[in-house]
Amino acid sequence: TTCSRYGRCYSMIKVGNWYVPDKHCPKGLEQELLSNIFHCADPLAEAFKYCKKFENAIDVGAWVGDSTLLMAQQFQNVFAFEALPETYNCCVKNIFAYHLQNTIMYNVGLSDKIGLQDFYHSKAGYAGFISEKENTGFEKTQILTSTLDYYNFTDVDFIKIDVDSHEAYVLLGAKKFFENNNPVVMMESKSRIFDRQPDDLPDPHKILEDYGYIRMSKIAKADCVYTGE
Repeated sequence: TTCSRYGRCYSMIKVGNWYVPDKHCPKGLEQELLSNIFHCADPLAEAFKYCKKFENAIDVGAWVGDSTLLMAQQFQNVFAFEALPETYNCCVKNIFAYHLQNTIMYNVGLSDKIGLQDFYHSKAGYAGFISEKENTGFEKTQILTSTLDYYNFTDVDFIKIDVDSHEAYVLLGAKKFFENNNPVVMMESKSRIFDRQPDDLPDPHKILEDYGYIRMSKIAKADCVYTGE
């Protein structure tokens, strides 16, 4: 059992080599944890081919650390963001278990504003999404959010964004970031879940285009790679 800075305590279990929240683990997810082979591995490997340098990387939506681990094996430094406290605690535990000394974790949800926002997640899942729209059928909690611009990152070579429909708002909060950095971007964007967000949800692909990016490749069903012009 571990406690978060919010004053709440969470229990975790170990499935294979991975610590996960002590909840019902879906069968497909359990197989990934036991096999140590995650669906993000192949898309990340393809995205890394577009990188010219491997110094600093950012993982937005770290979950329990599967993508974080793969990025930490490629880059000198990784900065990973996970919004949900119970999942964040497991990610930290996994980072220590895998002896990742080049990774810094943030228990923060990236968005276009700083403060508290509603975070929706299923009872069975370990992840979720930020939204200002009321979403029925999900559990709701409040989490701390910030913008990518707030952190003043420099010399970033790669960023992965996977936040289950909130990608556009992450990008809106990263205007200065993209003015000061030119990373390869790997972004998941599932149009079928855009209804989780307000009706005026901006197009994340258009935002990247406005930042001077072009889509280079679709590397998975919902993952695309972008590079700056």
